[in-house]
Amino acid sequence: MDKKLILLIIFLLIIAGKKKTNRSMISNNNPGNIRADGTAWKGQTGIGGGFVTFKDMAYGVLAFVINAVNSLKQKGTLGAYISGYAPPTENNTGSYIDFVSRATGINSASVYPISRDSLRTLAIAQFKIENGSDFDKINPNDIETGLTLAGY
Repeated sequence: MDKKLILLIIFLLIIAGKKKTNRSMISNNNPGNIRADGTAWKGQTGIGGGFVTFKDMAYGVLAFVINAVNSLKQKGTLGAYISGYAPPTENNTGSYIDFVSRATGINSASVYPISRDSLRTLAIAQFKIENGSDFDKINPNDIETGLTLAGY
């Protein structure tokens, strides 16, 4: 089977398994769907439905990148990182891991490399899952600006 078709099938399984909520990650400028946990994020403007809201999308990307880097270093592997990020109580975690692994080209049992390019690829893969059809509303320039703000 072609790689794009496999990714599409996995993506659809993930979306079907996600619990629906009444929030919009796009209107909250929170493409990574970061929950409010007491962290004071740069560019944070508030909390909506338990999730952080940001003044613009680049700051939401910045928070995602900082969170991802810290979690990847702590968890060790891509699979362990995604298991913490997308727990089975809210997601089809196995399909989420498979999608991100295939989209990034990194085996889920491997340590995820930390670089601008790898973090961009990770962000895009996760933003596609977290935002579904709204992913296209995320300006690629905001992803680049968020990576730069994070020092990558």
